[in-house]
Amino acid sequence: MHRPNFLGCLCLICFLSLVTVFVAGCAEKSEPLYSNTTEVVANEDARVSEEFADTNYGSEPDLWADYYRGYADDAFLYFDLSSIPTTAEVVNAELRIYISSTWNTQESDFVFSVEDADKAWAEGTVTWNLAPTSTQIGTFTGPPDGYVGWWQITEPALNRVVQAWISDPSLNNGIVILPDWTVTEAPYDGISIDSKENASGRAPQLVVHYL
Repeated sequence: MHRPNFLGCLCLICFLSLVTVFVAGCAEKSEPLYSNTTEVVANEDARVSEEFADTNYGSEPDLWADYYRGYADDAFLYFDLSSIPTTAEVVNAELRIYISSTWNTQESDFVFSVEDADKAWAEGTVTWNLAPTSTQIGTFTGPPDGYVGWWQITEPALNRVVQAWISDPSLNNGIVILPDWTVTEAPYDGISIDSKENASGRAPQLVVHYL
């Protein structure tokens, strides 16, 4: 007659308990890294033209980031993030723009700068001569020649800037997109972006994932 192996049973119970804890831990790790997502459509946007330095283009349907005829055009975007709690912890921020036209003769060197505007500006009055200076957040490689469609820009430094904007709204003066090459390298290259005034309804967006 076999006697029950109590030690073996005890070991089996301990093993099953550890497996249960391990599986539960894996399930927890598989959950999303953020619990909230807010999509903000640009509240204000405008382009400024070096060629027509005193002209305001805040009501135009397109934003340009380019060199044209040897002059630069920069795109200004502002997103009101007041709907996000100031205590939020930003996990990821994504800038989404709809590119309606692309002129790219540079191939792999088609790079744009994304910058943090240093001072406030207004869509209805900003011009090249009145535009604030800006500080580079990062760069992104533009699309191939002829590309049309949504383009997503993610940059670790953008997360930090958006976090600062949310924590202290007075720091939020918006984003500037501009060509990150010299006019002599490509005097006719750039992109056209749908603005919030465009009838397409594809205005720039800032998507913020946060805890």
